[in-house]
Amino acid sequence: LGDHNLYVAGDVQGSFDNARILTSYTYLKNRLNLGVSFVQYPFFRFRGTRLQEVPGEDGRLGEFNVFQRDQYRSVGMSAVYPLSRFTRIEGELRGASLQTDQLLNGVFRPDFEPFRRTIDGRTRVFVQPSLGWVHDNSLPGFTGAIGGRRLRVSIAPALGDLNMADARADLRHYLPLPGSVTLAQRFLAFGRFDIGPGNDATEFELAWGGPYFLRGYDPDSYGAAECEASRAESDFDLFCPAQERAIGSSALLLNTELRVPLLNALKDAWLPLNFPALDAALFFDVGAVWTPGVHELVWRREPGQDAFLYREPLAAVGAGLRMNLFFAVLRLDYTVPLSRGDEFRRGQWSLGLGEMF
Repeated sequence: LGDHNLYVAGDVQGSFDNARILTSYTYLKNRLNLGVSFVQYPFFRFRGTRLQEVPGEDGRLGEFNVFQRDQYRSVGMSAVYPLSRFTRIEGELRGASLQTDQLLNGVFRPDFEPFRRTIDGRTRVFVQPSLGWVHDNSLPGFTGAIGGRRLRVSIAPALGDLNMADARADLRHYLPLPGSVTLAQRFLAFGRFDIGPGNDATEFELAWGGPYFLRGYDPDSYGAAECEASRAESDFDLFCPAQERAIGSSALLLNTELRVPLLNALKDAWLPLNFPALDAALFFDVGAVWTPGVHELVWRREPGQDAFLYREPLAAVGAGLRMNLFFAVLRLDYTVPLSRGDEFRRGQWSLGLGEMF
């Protein structure tokens, strides 16, 4: 909108409380760009299945799943100042709240009457300043960058009822090869650590498995047999120790992708100009995920070492297609996780929207 940038995005899943909302406005007329934003984002974690009395139901027995919902809401002010054509400094100050609830979803016994309950929990209020340095001279293509590099270094502490900080270094390099092929790589180092007397960084770990970081280790890709087998390798009372291997407060990730153009109007003159560009990709992901003070990083876990305490690198290979739909990039991937054991090393299909790194 000329000197004004307005961004609105979101989705609603059943109710406003579970909606993901992002709105922002940025004033671009001056060299110093100023903006405001509002964010609401719920994080869900499965806490197991229970067969017991339902809280608040006068002793009625129920069988239900328990989910923890961390509802994050924030309002913020931001400033971006370009140092050169390709380098800028970013600063932001956010006021935020994090409400932790329990969601119960199941049936009463013995009549199997369905029910849903929300048990309100603690709300934490904090401020979160952040500062980042960004260099970006990448050249965009139809479905992702095809040349140049990107580097981002940032720090974001949280102060108040939460006392922790996020530190990030994100380097991406795009090497053009003959035939309009691109070799894309991303190295990401992330650490969340405590800056107060509590254990907030340990409590608020992050899930790194999924289509944007470690493909083939999506949290919902673990079946009952794999979870049961992993429980035999850990002394901890966990629902699925295998799933925990891609969850932690710190991560080192390396993503490598060979991007090959298949069809686009610039390369293939016989195509109409409005034909969606189609690219193929071969990829390899490897990374280590852990929480300092809780897990120990090892190159290879020895027999007898607890599967939850000792973390080894996770790797995956795969191939995919990318199609530019003009408003988003459609991604279809087939991934083979290499670190889930021979019995569970099965290929997985995934379909999603969004540009890769």
